[in-house]
Amino acid sequence: MADSKISALTALTTAAAADVLPIVDTSATATKKITITDLFTGTVFNEDGDSVDTRFEGNTKQDLLFIDGSADKVGINFDSPALRLHVVNDEASSPVYATTQCAVFEDDNRPGIQIVGSANNIGLIDFGDNAASNVGGIVYKHASDSFAFVAAGDEQVSISNGVLAPITDSDVDLGTTSLRFKDTFVDSITVTGEVDAASLDISGNADIDGTLETDALSINGTAVTSNAAELNILDGKSFVDEDDMSSNSATAIASQQSIKAYVDSTTSDINYNLTKTANYTAVAGDRILCDTSGGAFTITLPASPNAGDKVHVLDAAASFDNNNLTIARNSKKIQGATADLTITTENTGIGLVFYNDTYGWRILVDAYGVDPTEL
Repeated sequence: MADSKISALTALTTAAAADVLPIVDTSATATKKITITDLFTGTVFNEDGDSVDTRFEGNTKQDLLFIDGSADKVGINFDSPALRLHVVNDEASSPVYATTQCAVFEDDNRPGIQIVGSANNIGLIDFGDNAASNVGGIVYKHASDSFAFVAAGDEQVSISNGVLAPITDSDVDLGTTSLRFKDTFVDSITVTGEVDAASLDISGNADIDGTLETDALSINGTAVTSNAAELNILDGKSFVDEDDMSSNSATAIASQQSIKAYVDSTTSDINYNLTKTANYTAVAGDRILCDTSGGAFTITLPASPNAGDKVHVLDAAASFDNNNLTIARNSKKIQGATADLTITTENTGIGLVFYNDTYGWRILVDAYGVDPTEL
């Protein structure tokens, strides 16, 4: 055995832990033996700290593991590591490395890191410091297929299929009073609490189920100056466009067009259709232009009027002051009095409506603002 050449020894393809190797102990100037286990237990490579590079080759990769002894960096499939750990699948074209980081993972096409676990487990990345090992983090929950983001040691926000939500209801603010988001574009928004905004521009429809509180209101560029009490007058009211006012509502508010149409229709019969210059006995519905410029005369009211019958007279020639017009009551009262009515004021026009025998004819219209007592 001692005289055999190494080349003549039987080849051993698989070494057992107890197999021995010859080794020269230079300190004792002697050849000794060491087991495979002892050889690799507690072994320190480059214990003296020399600037020596170490390379482990793979089947097809020359620098499968490369240790840069002078720069204290490790490259995997790369012999020029830029950071403490530099993993390269395929070298990128002219990459720029952030040399303040601890590790870089590089590929010319799709560099990435995969964290794989069993179904229904979680995958996570923890961020720690000298106070806690996981003060921040990113957690992927396979059971719910959702991400959770950790801050201040607690899960704050989750992302699942189509939903970005707080972990706890009403617990996370979107921005602060001093740090605001610039613009928000959403299809719809539902608010259950208070909306506090320095300005709020809504270009579409706003459906508000609760209370709208505002210090000032502008509609289409026009400021609303009514106060709350004035606006409350409209509470329970509705606007209608009804020319004949047939609904006779106590709460509906008629449009300007409706009011004009109704007034026009109800006053169209006050068109003076008679001209008189001498005594005349009127019939219900007469509208008489009275010309007393040639002398005073009398208009006698109908003898047997019905409730609601009307008679109108008008000073046609502005002469009632010089030549008075007498309205004879014809046995019925005028304004509750048993006396005829004499009109002595020029440019006067009045209407009389019969009510009943107790009150008689009531003065309806004084066209020129004359007090009936001064007629």
